[in-house]
Amino acid sequence: MVPIITLLTKYPGCAGLRDAMGRTFLHVAVKKRHVRVVQFVCLRWRHSFKSMLNIQDNKGNTALHLAIMEGDVDIFRCLMRNKYVHINLQNKDGKTPMDLAHGKVQSGFYFGLTAHRRILEMLTLANALPANRRRDQLNEYYPCLSEKEESQKITDFAQIVGIGSVLVATATFAAAFTMPGGVLSPDDAEKSSPGSAPPPAGTPVFARRFAFDGFVISNTLAFICSTLATFSLVYCGVAAVHIRRRIKLVSFSLALLLCAARSFCAAFAFALYLLLAKVEMGTAIAACVMTSLALLDGAWFVMASFHDTTAVLSRRAPTTLLRLGTGFLVNILYLFWPYLVIFGLLATRNVLPGDYLP
Repeated sequence: MVPIITLLTKYPGCAGLRDAMGRTFLHVAVKKRHVRVVQFVCLRWRHSFKSMLNIQDNKGNTALHLAIMEGDVDIFRCLMRNKYVHINLQNKDGKTPMDLAHGKVQSGFYFGLTAHRRILEMLTLANALPANRRRDQLNEYYPCLSEKEESQKITDFAQIVGIGSVLVATATFAAAFTMPGGVLSPDDAEKSSPGSAPPPAGTPVFARRFAFDGFVISNTLAFICSTLATFSLVYCGVAAVHIRRRIKLVSFSLALLLCAARSFCAAFAFALYLLLAKVEMGTAIAACVMTSLALLDGAWFVMASFHDTTAVLSRRAPTTLLRLGTGFLVNILYLFWPYLVIFGLLATRNVLPGDYLP
């Protein structure tokens, strides 16, 4: 890295030199996935090297074309951040970066954070254009859905994820009958304070407490979502169901399973707080904070969306800012809506009549 910077600083004219394939050092850096070199050219010295950012090799490919072919999101983001990089140039095959991105993206069932999917979304946000094509040529540039391959992928997914949903449903079902702190025995019920009606035997010890209500609501929501996810996964694994419907059921069941997992984490935190708060408040708070670390998987999606959206900020600032705010809000709601339900229902305990304990 240091020799390259020294050479470009002392002899900037060598930046436009090409090899036998018509490639500049930027083409080679993208091909070899040297992110720091691309960052130096596109972000630090963007004005000095703007004349060579769009140089095409013997096949008509720019550095942006090669970044899409390699599927390197970090390098692609560096190029997109530089407003001097043209996003609609065609290579000698007549393909623009948008055409290449469409050709690399898998059709049907896919993971949202795959490199080529993120590249396509950034190009779409930047308003990149495909080349003009006849309708009979579309299959050459856009992949077709292979129902046999998709069916096998969905079946494998249903088998693996179904194990997780059944485990969560089983754990929440057991937790409903194993209350934290136990339940009152007949002898405990008879020892109630005089002047008040004795609670019936079998009443949870921590009943009418805020954290206990939170535990019950969280556990119930986790059980409902995991059960619905299990039912959806059953249909996902049935080959008789239309492939498009099965793809939708995959997304639906995965969203429900994530909701169940987050609700189960909340139930775990409420249970620990109930058991430890009266004895070791510091330990109870520390346990709840450590439990919240299980939510960091959602930060992965939020940060990826943030970095990809800000990459095109210099090209379409108003649209990008609107998309950034909307996307951030949608991701937050998608990832953490179970907590809105849980704490929203807990808020009603201060409104509805009843004798509650802190």
